Amino acid sequence: MAKRPRTRLGAPFAWLLGAGGSSNLVDGLLLAAGPLMVAQLTADPFFVALAVVAQQIPWLLFGLLAGVIADRRSRVGIIAIGSAARALTLFAVAAFLLTGAMSLPVLYAALFLIGTTEAFMDNAWSSLVPDVVPSEHLGVANARSSGVMTLTNQLLGPAIGGLLFAIGAAVPYGGAALLSAAAVVLVLRVRVAPSPRPGNDTEPAVDLERPSTGVIPVTVAPVETDPDGTDDAVRAAQHDGPGATPSERAGLVRTVLDDIAEGARWLWAHAPVRVLALVIFFFNITFGMTWSMLVLWSTERLGLGPEGYGALLAVSAVGGMLAAAGFPRLERSMPYGRIIRIALVLETLLHVAIAVTTNAIVAFVIVFVFGVYATSWGALANTIRGRLVPTHVRGRVTSVYLLGVVGGMAGGALLGGLIGQGFGVVAPMWVAGALNVVLLAFFWRWLHLIGAAGQHTRSPDASG
Repeated sequence: MAKRPRTRLGAPFAWLLGAGGSSNLVDGLLLAAGPLMVAQLTADPFFVALAVVAQQIPWLLFGLLAGVIADRRSRVGIIAIGSAARALTLFAVAAFLLTGAMSLPVLYAALFLIGTTEAFMDNAWSSLVPDVVPSEHLGVANARSSGVMTLTNQLLGPAIGGLLFAIGAAVPYGGAALLSAAAVVLVLRVRVAPSPRPGNDTEPAVDLERPSTGVIPVTVAPVETDPDGTDDAVRAAQHDGPGATPSERAGLVRTVLDDIAEGARWLWAHAPVRVLALVIFFFNITFGMTWSMLVLWSTERLGLGPEGYGALLAVSAVGGMLAAAGFPRLERSMPYGRIIRIALVLETLLHVAIAVTTNAIVAFVIVFVFGVYATSWGALANTIRGRLVPTHVRGRVTSVYLLGVVGGMAGGALLGGLIGQGFGVVAPMWVAGALNVVLLAFFWRWLHLIGAAGQHTRSPDASG
């Protein structure tokens, strides 16, 4: 049997992947160094929690706006500016630590700035990949991105960050600043072919009630422009400045709100994308319920110490890396719809398995499989969304997805904490498994149709 040639994704994706690796390594360093620095400043649980809130609140404040900007400005430019701003913030943090001037207010301000850059950058990252990779290779590209993220963010970054912090509190922040600056250089090498403006021709809307075996068409809504080709948002932004009148500023706000509403209408009008967003949101709630209890489960249920908990996370990351490497073969081996069903059934069983087991070896196997599942499902969902959502609304649709991911995980973690507080550490796992059964029963008949919508099929003349 002839060896299948390695998929070549092109130079733009290679530069983007390098920039993503550098940026994710920053996240990994901060994953270890951040809590260690907070612990040096305060032992009060409330003020420790405020550090998490300070970094997450920008997602709620700016998440939808980030989608508008990603659709109206260069996504490469957004990533470059965000990385540069993060580099400057991290250099400032390192300087405050070196001079002994670090305080909780300074920390919260820095975390808020870092969270704001991430809200804009993460949207641009997700929206940019389909712009630089051909549709037939999008699954491979998303899998490689997930693999690099797992390696740098979950394996290498935390370990290196802890070691650097032991040398000096400022060291990991200085290193993270340099890596952010490197991400600027790398991402600016990415060249994106200009996308044609959507025309007035549209394809029929999707009906998920009707069985389909091929690719489900999606409607591409036109963007209103003036005869000179300038769209409303760009024109409004051009008039927004120190000399702008109140009516011009109000017009800009209305334009931004109209853009957000257009993205929401597009998502709701396209059934595969809408249902996929709902599936991700609800299943992230149950995922958050279980994952938020993992540290208590590992210590109270399994009797593991901090090193054992870290080992669990590392094993999960290894599973994710192997899933990323095997994803191209997986997507060639079976239809997307079948993969989705198997993945979500597997997640349901894993919730129950975590609740049942008290054996550490079995637990390591479970979290390894959980890592395989999470990476495979994430790569598949990103691929389906990347193929179905046209570039001119992709940023706004992505912002809704990211809000669903962050909001679902946060809501699930809160719900899991309340249930665990009242009924024990494994109760959230049982509830998550039961809720997953209900969700599967509700969404089951639509899952294969979502997969069919995002499945890439080669045209007859492309075979051979």
